[in-house]
Amino acid sequence: MTIHFCKGDAQNKVAFILSTPGKLEEEAGCPAAGDTGNNINAILGLLNKSDPIHFPNIDRYRYLITNASTKVMHSAKDNKKTEDTDSNITEQQNINRIRMEVKHCTIVILCGGKANLLAPYLSDKILIKTPHLGYKGLHNKFKNDAPCLKGLSTGKERDAIRLKLCAEEISNQLHISLLKRTGEVQ
Repeated sequence: MTIHFCKGDAQNKVAFILSTPGKLEEEAGCPAAGDTGNNINAILGLLNKSDPIHFPNIDRYRYLITNASTKVMHSAKDNKKTEDTDSNITEQQNINRIRMEVKHCTIVILCGGKANLLAPYLSDKILIKTPHLGYKGLHNKFKNDAPCLKGLSTGKERDAIRLKLCAEEISNQLHISLLKRTGEVQ
């Protein structure tokens, strides 16, 4: 395992692509550290209950995890940026790296806008698009004024609903994609 990559279990066919390793990944020496990693585990727990065939484990490190960029980026570093440039992510050498890393996976979950840049280069995969799975990405996608979040008294309650909504979106996208592949949905 490296700061940007975890190969997961060989038999697992699901990959998560995040944006770039940050400060917590740098400190931990592995991808998806901190809240993002905890959120992935919580989402996997929900997905495992509804679809144990595709999501047999609730531990993120049993799945392939990579990043759209291998550069460690956070506001405390010299560059002060937290995301790599679109042109670096879509550079042919980086695309080749991503394709090689996810070659044995059939389902690729693209987490956030930077990861979504890779979609055209992974058209042979079942692609699931989600917001970045950190709290900022989930808050931007599922706003406090959404009907299902109104009236909840704590941020913790709202965050639990956000994780549930994200898991449901992943499940729904996967279900539709699988139906399309079998020709049951046009």
